[in-house]
Amino acid sequence: MAGRDPGVIVRRAQRFDVVLPASVRIGDEHADVVRFGPRAGDRQGWAEGDLMDIGSAGAGFIGTVFFPRGTKVVLRIFDLGKRDDEPVLEVPGKVVRVIMTDRRPAYLIGVGFQGLGAEDAAAVEELIERFGDPTDPNEIT
Repeated sequence: MAGRDPGVIVRRAQRFDVVLPASVRIGDEHADVVRFGPRAGDRQGWAEGDLMDIGSAGAGFIGTVFFPRGTKVVLRIFDLGKRDDEPVLEVPGKVVRVIMTDRRPAYLIGVGFQGLGAEDAAAVEELIERFGDPTDPNEIT
C-alpha cells in the first residue's frame, strides 16, 4: 500500500482474546544464532508463558524471556489447566513484535504463523471456537 510506513506491523487476521498455558522455543533455523542462558527455559529450551490472543495468522504470547524480532520459533499451546499434558497445538512461527509490558520484566511477543498445514490451521480454528473472545477491532494493541 502506497505511503505505509514499512515499520508498521499490520495484522492479516482478527485476533481473539484467550488465556491458555503456552511455551515457546527457538526454531531449529535459529538455534545456532539465538541462545538462552540456563535460567531462560527448561532443558529442551522451552520458555513458559501464557497465550493472550490468537487468530488464523498468529498469536500473542506473554512471558519473561525476551525473543528478538525476526526469530523463528515453535509455539506450543496447551489446554486450559493442562500444561503438563501434550499440547493441543504445536506450530512454527516468526516473532513479529516484542513489547516490554512492565517492570517485571515481561514481554508481549507477537508470533506470525508460518507454514501451517491444513491440520494445524483447523486446530487453530478449533481453539478460536472453543476459547476465543473477539478483541475490539478499534483497540490498539
